[in-house]
Amino acid sequence: MYKSGITEGFKKSGGWRAVVVGRKKEKTLQLLGYLTWGSFLYGYMQKEKPRPKWLVRDVPQGWTLMIRTKSNVQNYLNNAMHLLTELIENEEWHNARAWVNKIPFDSIESDEYRGTYLWAKAKCLDFLGEHRHNIELMYLQSIKLHRNNPDPFPLIRSLVSLSSYYCYQGKAKRARPLLNESLKLVTQYEISGNIDISVLYAFGIMYGRLHQHHIALQYFNDIERLSSKENHHKLI
Repeated sequence: MYKSGITEGFKKSGGWRAVVVGRKKEKTLQLLGYLTWGSFLYGYMQKEKPRPKWLVRDVPQGWTLMIRTKSNVQNYLNNAMHLLTELIENEEWHNARAWVNKIPFDSIESDEYRGTYLWAKAKCLDFLGEHRHNIELMYLQSIKLHRNNPDPFPLIRSLVSLSSYYCYQGKAKRARPLLNESLKLVTQYEISGNIDISVLYAFGIMYGRLHQHHIALQYFNDIERLSSKENHHKLI
């Protein structure tokens, strides 16, 4: 009775099809399922409208308290933020956009996650061509929120993203100070690998947009050397 009632209600809310279409990784599918299930239950518990009979009858009394607790809501948000970042990194823009709409920004407490949310939202809007929104402001707010973060990676990520946005909006000169700061952080924290390469790539794009193609080519050559070096170390 309990399992069938919950399942019926879940199907009425849209079911698994609303969240799993296009997913490629099994672990992400599983996480999507958990988060959607939690969101579905949480949404019903917060409604002021009378609850469906099957929900009142079948959900154990302890579940209402569990779902309403602050820690469980925060855990849901933390997991959702990690998933959102993964979707962005995999360039699954439409799925990421759906999660941007799902996550309530006002419920995010930490500056790190608020900055990450704004970065992700700006990134989605930019790549989906929704430029009626103030994408630049979102990136700038994200950078401001990340400045006090002891982990330099989120700040570098936001700086590089805004620099790329400027480059493709015909404002490449405005990217230079952002990339100089990114490179300074990479050097200061002795960061290597993909982060270092992303900064060099952004420099190459910037100089290309400024029609300084010889300098741009130097950065792309540096990336090739770093990539070859990384692959060599992996083989060893």
